[in-house]
Amino acid sequence: MVRSRTRGPLVLGPNGTRRLRDDHVEGTDPLAMFGRHAADDLRRHDLRRHDRLPHVGDILVNSRIDVSTGEVAAFEKLVGRHGGLGGWQSRSVLIHPADWPVAADLVGADSVHRQLVAWLERLGQRRQLPEMNRTVR
Repeated sequence: MVRSRTRGPLVLGPNGTRRLRDDHVEGTDPLAMFGRHAADDLRRHDLRRHDRLPHVGDILVNSRIDVSTGEVAAFEKLVGRHGGLGGWQSRSVLIHPADWPVAADLVGADSVHRQLVAWLERLGQRRQLPEMNRTVR
């Protein structure tokens, strides 16, 4: 992902480009093989998530995915692929007591974090945080 001065944030692939501000695709969608939430992981509320982070790099690089195995390639010699797009790591599980309310669909790190904080607050284990500290800008 890069930012164009005229086209906004763009995802570039070997055979296509996806303009993130309006999801316009030229050629083959470079996010298609990374799952239905790939574009949403890059955005929240009409802005793309990574593009809004205060210290994001100029170029966001994601590894390739082997669609036959669901494996993504790591850039380091570790087993984990924390924070990337695609592969089995995208199918997470959050186990909690059945009587704990879930506010909404838990898609992406931000929504999971908000839910965990809400449970802590409900249990009296964490004070309400100022709104500016609870969201990614």
